[in-house]
Amino acid sequence: MVEWVTSFPTTTLTMVRPDKVHMVRRGGFADAELYFNGKTLALFRRDQNIYSKADIPGSVENLVGELRDKYQRPLPAADLLSANVYEAMMPDVKDVKDLGTGFIRGIECDHIAFRTDEVDWQLWIARGDRPYPVRLIVTSKKVAGSPVSGRRHEFQNRWPGHDRGLQFRAAAGRQAGSAIGTEEL
Repeated sequence: MVEWVTSFPTTTLTMVRPDKVHMVRRGGFADAELYFNGKTLALFRRDQNIYSKADIPGSVENLVGELRDKYQRPLPAADLLSANVYEAMMPDVKDVKDLGTGFIRGIECDHIAFRTDEVDWQLWIARGDRPYPVRLIVTSKKVAGSPVSGRRHEFQNRWPGHDRGLQFRAAAGRQAGSAIGTEEL
């Protein structure tokens, strides 16, 4: 008998275009934070009290590319950080279904499902004058040793003024690591 257990870590992300990101991931197998200020990427493992830094100048798009190409560690839901989300996410889509509306944390959302050869994903988008993603669930179809794996992302709408806390500060007692390792993200 096979028993399926699913773990959904909590990921929160604050982004200020063109060049600032703070991501916190807790649960599952990680307690990690990512800080990017347009010049430096810092990763902090809270559970191990260790951090690493790398010089990666440029925009959020450049950061996403560097992590994907140089470090072979794509950011979860990186397509949603793209300046052109439609262009980034839609080329491989084979089928789209409008599943109606629903509420997440009291926010009315349009629920849309997408299918590709490798992944299926569901997106909940807040309704109103300034739509934004509220939840994303990605189900991979081609994960070795497992027929299906899922990853859930929650988003919150934050406008200018919420960029405080986007700088990493090595507090006393935190140890510097030898190299950037993004396995925990």
